[in-house]
Amino acid sequence: MGNVTALDPWEQLNASGRLRSLGPVGYFLSAVYLGAIGIIATFGNGLVCYVILRSKKLRARSHNMLLVNMAFSDLCITAFGYPFSTISGFANKYVFGWVFCIMQGFLTFTFAMSSMNTLAVISIYRYISVCKPHLNYKLTVGFTQFTLFLTWLYTLLWTAPPLFGWSTYTIEPFGTSCSIDWTSPKDWDVAYVYCLVVFCYLIHIAIMSFCYYKIVKKSSALRINTSKAMDLDEAKQVHKMKVEMKVTGMCLTMVIIFTIVWSPYTFVCLWSVYDPNLPIWVTTLPTMFAKLASMLNPFIYVATNNSFKEAARELIYARRNKIHAIEDYHKKRRGTERSLYTVDRTKEGIYIGVTEVKISTRDSTFF
Repeated sequence: MGNVTALDPWEQLNASGRLRSLGPVGYFLSAVYLGAIGIIATFGNGLVCYVILRSKKLRARSHNMLLVNMAFSDLCITAFGYPFSTISGFANKYVFGWVFCIMQGFLTFTFAMSSMNTLAVISIYRYISVCKPHLNYKLTVGFTQFTLFLTWLYTLLWTAPPLFGWSTYTIEPFGTSCSIDWTSPKDWDVAYVYCLVVFCYLIHIAIMSFCYYKIVKKSSALRINTSKAMDLDEAKQVHKMKVEMKVTGMCLTMVIIFTIVWSPYTFVCLWSVYDPNLPIWVTTLPTMFAKLASMLNPFIYVATNNSFKEAARELIYARRNKIHAIEDYHKKRRGTERSLYTVDRTKEGIYIGVTEVKISTRDSTFF
């Protein structure tokens, strides 16, 4: 065993008796699975970055910077994680050396953590936009840039320690990718695992649960009968709230997906602390399931946010020089996006008689 440390990661894992082989079929299926996720995630997150960064209007919204940061993080996961795990899957073993194993583990964990932290920040922004709208003016581009700086700082606070001896990055039990050593029996390493669970998962769940509970409670209190007469200012506020609640639905969907995707992996990581010899399917399936996280958010944007679909279609049409198609599309949208309200006063309280107005404003904080 004296030469084990000089071996490559897969050989060392095999020599230690911790390797749980998936078998040729299992490795092949995992490689195909990761390759497909990588391609879809690259296209989806690349489209999100392209749509937002190419549009001056979308770039100017501080909230969209958070979505770009998430999409960028997910793109980096696909760049530094999936290709190499896919190649190793087809080879039935991890084919890269120790240095790359440590680098891959650190980078993929860092970008995954950045995406998670950004999702928690988005929930706070949603809470302010819906429940504390008088504080919206504070959510400027400059403030958001500073928030993202703190988000990355917090990310590195928890992903850098294994590089300096508090736990380690090592090859995973199934032998084709690298991550945190969840099975280390050392007390100090076990403490690191518990810190990750508390400060990078449970606190996130608590923050997001609180924010969206308050948002749902606020929206329930503001359910107003739009056929009832109101002044013009009230009608605009109600319409604005409706638009924001649609966006909140998108963000809440991301949170639900986050919880569903990451909870099994978190549970298995904790379980591994006490039983490092778990069956291979118990450790592999939650890991593979968690890898869906980087692919799903773009689908959520497309499914739940009309503004994103419109912006994407605009850019695609513009690239093809189909200006008339864009104009026809906007005419069609303007005919379906308006909301009808009954108004009897101006915002100054002057009675103007009961009349119906259409408000077609589609501005929202996201997209």
